[in-house]
Amino acid sequence: MGIAIVGAIQPYATYNDVLKYYPCAFFDYNKRDAKAGVPVEGIPIVQGAGSVTIRNGVIRNGFMGIRTFGVQSNARDVTIVLDNVKTLNSGINSNAARLSKATLRNCRFEVDTPFIINRHDTSEMSVSVGSATEVAGCEFIGGQGNFAGACPSIHDNLFVNGQTVTNHYSISPGIGTKVCRNRFEPKVGSGIYIGSGYGVEVYDNVFKIESAPPNCEYRYSAYSTNALRLSDYDAKPTAPAERRCAGNKVYRNKIYITGKSYPQYDRYAPRTYAFFISVGGGTNYVYDNEIHVEKKDSGNVGAFAFYVGGSSNGGEIHDNKVVSGCPAAWLGNDYGNAANTLFYANTFIKAPGTPAGVKPLILGDGGNAVRDIGFFSNSFQGWTDLFEYHSNSVAYSCGWTLTVQVMDRAGKPKSGAEVVVTDKDGAETLKQTTDEKGAVTARLAEFKYAGGRKNTCSSYTVKSGASEARIDMKKDANVTLKIDY
Repeated sequence: MGIAIVGAIQPYATYNDVLKYYPCAFFDYNKRDAKAGVPVEGIPIVQGAGSVTIRNGVIRNGFMGIRTFGVQSNARDVTIVLDNVKTLNSGINSNAARLSKATLRNCRFEVDTPFIINRHDTSEMSVSVGSATEVAGCEFIGGQGNFAGACPSIHDNLFVNGQTVTNHYSISPGIGTKVCRNRFEPKVGSGIYIGSGYGVEVYDNVFKIESAPPNCEYRYSAYSTNALRLSDYDAKPTAPAERRCAGNKVYRNKIYITGKSYPQYDRYAPRTYAFFISVGGGTNYVYDNEIHVEKKDSGNVGAFAFYVGGSSNGGEIHDNKVVSGCPAAWLGNDYGNAANTLFYANTFIKAPGTPAGVKPLILGDGGNAVRDIGFFSNSFQGWTDLFEYHSNSVAYSCGWTLTVQVMDRAGKPKSGAEVVVTDKDGAETLKQTTDEKGAVTARLAEFKYAGGRKNTCSSYTVKSGASEARIDMKKDANVTLKIDY
């Protein structure tokens, strides 16, 4: 270490220790021929709470080693404040800082970590903390992922990931984290991984993500880089909250996705996505984002705005703008089934120069199914033929939004009035009371697709009291009903 704050000697550095995730720190300070945890003479062991502030300097490693750090602290009650510090380090499993508690402001962390011993240990990132009060105004350059640990506020940073192993995203925010006004521009790699947890908000960031060359784990198959991944690996809704990915929000971001092939690697299929969603434990919300997807060549490469697979709850995806010259979404893909996903009020724009025959939405893959998917009030600009089917197990609804306004005999909005909507066969599709403005909104299908067939169902009857109207849902519609009370 450049600077060491020693709370305990943790000499668990064998290969088996690494694979079992035992904490490892200051193993070279352990007294020879003594039991584990006994320090050599002269090493101060920090006890109690406090803070150590390190500011206005450079910490530089003089050689490429293994498991070295610019700053390391495992004193669990001591907050390390790094302010205007530049750290340069290189080597296997070598990073900038590993800290129990921290505050990071206006720092630059430059790390050249060509490889790590155990890619499953996602704490092996440039900066890893137990908890941080704030990460602000910092630059993270290189490393196998940039920041790991709990922090309520991550803002105004630059993340330049140098990822060559799987799942080492720029950051993996903890429960309740706000991630805003950052730039994610990896040399190679991905942006944000929202795993099991809830209450994360990601907003007002810029992502620039390209497909990556193969790594040692994925050489003869598909491998993806992603602006954002939301995943609990299709956890059950009954699983404990800390094991489910639910209630997270991603909004007002600008995302640029570039797919490119690597023809020098046979049988390799690079992929890149704005959103990779594989969630089962609850509903997440993706809205008001601007997404640009470009596929640079026609090689064995995939690029999508939305890739939903291995996901029994794809969440609500609405009011996004997607400009794409290739398919914008693939649901129920080669990663697994997709279900319970709602797309509404999105705008899909066909980019100039889009090859002939490309469709914006791909549904299914071989035996992987698509069910309970809704497309409502979406705008497709330049696209005519919308759906491409890669499976016989596809079921979805496509339609529009109905707004019903109920007025009383005096012409004023009537709250608490019951509104009933029935379909062409008389079956009830909605029963709901009006809100304080006398309104009800409903998403109604124009057609439903299942079993390889499209069933038109656009005719509906809307009633409130003795007043009724008939409506044909082929676009968003408004209906006003007057009742005599």
